[in-house]
Amino acid sequence: MTVALPTAAPAQTILPAVPMNPWSRPAFDFSFGHYGPSVAASAAMTTLAGDGAYQTFIELWRFYLDTGFIYPAKMDLIRPYLAEIFDTGVRLAACGEDIGKTCLAHDRGAIMNSLVLTRFYPHTWLIHHMASRQNPAGMVTLLLRNVAWLLDKPEVKYARFYWRPENKRVNALFRGLQRSFHKGGAEISLLKTLAYHHLNIPAVMARLDPAEPTISVSPVTPMSHLEISARLKQGLGQADYEVEALAPRTLTLSGLDDLYRGHGLERTRTLFAARRAGKLLGIALAENSSLGLNLSFYLNTFKIVMVETGLSAADKRAVVHGLLREVCRYYRRQGRDFVVALADPTLDAHLTELGFSSVKQYNCLSLSKTPDRDTALRFISRYYQRKTRTPKVQNALQAGMRMVTGAGTGGQAEVVGVKEMEEAVKVGRLSWGGDSTEKTGRLP
Repeated sequence: MTVALPTAAPAQTILPAVPMNPWSRPAFDFSFGHYGPSVAASAAMTTLAGDGAYQTFIELWRFYLDTGFIYPAKMDLIRPYLAEIFDTGVRLAACGEDIGKTCLAHDRGAIMNSLVLTRFYPHTWLIHHMASRQNPAGMVTLLLRNVAWLLDKPEVKYARFYWRPENKRVNALFRGLQRSFHKGGAEISLLKTLAYHHLNIPAVMARLDPAEPTISVSPVTPMSHLEISARLKQGLGQADYEVEALAPRTLTLSGLDDLYRGHGLERTRTLFAARRAGKLLGIALAENSSLGLNLSFYLNTFKIVMVETGLSAADKRAVVHGLLREVCRYYRRQGRDFVVALADPTLDAHLTELGFSSVKQYNCLSLSKTPDRDTALRFISRYYQRKTRTPKVQNALQAGMRMVTGAGTGGQAEVVGVKEMEEAVKVGRLSWGGDSTEKTGRLP
């Protein structure tokens, strides 16, 4: 089976067919003319192609398909939004390190591993889109390099990871990383399991009760940010409050959105409050971002953070339904026909009561930076050392650890680390794709 992909030219030009896994869906057409993006979006892609970003993203997308990182069920979800996803992907591949990094490891010209870092909140980065073509040497190189990068970057305070609990290898890696950060003195080390819901807006709206006339739901205004922020801390806890930047001055992510808009992208958050006679009864958060920043839409989720205790069952239901109604209306105004929830047990129960079952679960790990950076890096090294002892992996481990333990100190230590990594690359036939600003195939 084959899949056709677009070239740098807008509209109808299609690349030669690319093999897919045998269990994949029938061929589908990525022609931008078919999905009808705006002329401006197509023109922007053509401009970015001159910097190599477009072709890099096409190569990465082929890698995702070939490795099964994009599997049939995921493709079914993202298929209607491919034009916007491609536009976002190209822009993200071309952006600087202020909002994201796209990191690739190559072997003889082919992508073998990918890892993407995205600025999730003002001081929190998401590590995601980790995919591999059975090449642990490349993955350990990417992990060591980029965990060290996050630990050494002063403005980064937190990291977040999502993964499926049934993925045993990733589960062992990230749970071990959590222990190493905790051992190294990280103040925040929070792991929880969330239910993933991807819901059609008309289907949700059809199941909601009529609005309760005594309960009003409206967007939160700046005048009430202080009150809302205090209730969010109470409802979510200190860890999520800090990681998700829920203090009054960052509540709507306006400063972060300015950075994204500098690259033609979007990252916003809107809050809704349910009240009766002025009394706060419930709060919902709705995040809206350019589709494609994450292919499971982690940056486009909503949640009901707080419902006042002591309400009757009927009033509690009316508050939840009122908040859900406004969230759906909000996303519909943004041009979306779906909503996504990474739901805690309480919200999951509300959605289940409406007849919606979660399609899967995700573990969510939030970590603050550890003052003992090398403890975390040594854990990654030991994890891969236990998994495989091939010369290629051992070379990458040794050179990688020499590089990252010298990173951030400046001067000769950092230069020596880079040279050693390049030597290991030659031995292991591994080339470093670097971040999105370096397209030469050499270590940045």
